[in-house]
This record gives sequence, C-alpha cells and structure tokens, in this order.
Amino acid sequence: MKRSLLLAGLLLVVGCGPTVQQYSIIIKNDTDRPMTVVLTKDGGPMDMKWLPPEDFAALLHAPPDAKVNGIVIPPGKTVDQTRSSEFNSGTHAILRVYNGKQTPETMVGISPGSPNREDVPLAPGENNIIIGRDGKAVRQ
Repeated sequence: MKRSLLLAGLLLVVGCGPTVQQYSIIIKNDTDRPMTVVLTKDGGPMDMKWLPPEDFAALLHAPPDAKVNGIVIPPGKTVDQTRSSEFNSGTHAILRVYNGKQTPETMVGISPGSPNREDVPLAPGENNIIIGRDGKAVRQ
C-alpha cells in the first residue's frame, strides 16, 4: 500500500513539470497604421524570448543582447513567426497587440484594458490573427 502511494505521488510530481509547446502565428495588419505586437506568456518558467515589456524593464541584470521581443507591423502587411517554449500547467501564450508604433518604454505604460492594447490568447499550433480596420485583433 505504501509503495503504491509513493509511486502515485512520484508520477504526479513528474507529470506536473513544464511541457514544450509550439506556436505558429500569422498576423495580418489590416489597419491604415502600424501596429506593435509582442508574444508573451502569463506564467513560468521564465523565457527571455517571451518576457512581457514590464517584466523586461524590471530585470536588473539582463543579458547585453536581450531585448523586448515586439515587432512593428506596417499597415497592410503580414508577418509570421514560429516560437516554442516550456509552459507550466495553467500558463498560456498571449499575443499583445498595441495600437501604433510603440517602444518598450511606452508599452510598459499601456495596461490591460486600455484602448491602445489588446491581449489575444493563443492556442498551441497554428494561429491566424487579423488586426481589423478598427484595431481589434480577431483569431480566424
């Protein structure tokens, strides 16, 4: 009985570790202005390529080559990226869409719910996003 409980406990601990998930994202900017997008996640484990701007700004000892992973999409253009990371249970990938051409410093000041930012949850695998003329991002 004790052995069964110990084995079940070990399996539970091993099964709760992070898993690697891959995201392929195609984003079309259908607006008449540039839009800035940043790929983030809402939990651990920490990954420099997925850090949101506010976490990046809080780092005291960032590697010299580290930078916020945001890109500016010109009006009418489409970009695609494929990126993977480890995700703890309950952690989700989120695409942040910022209105206009933003810098890391300005992104830090744009909070969730602002009319200048939209957070779009992503699913592992393929994600097709269109930023409509109104600036709202929609998963297709």
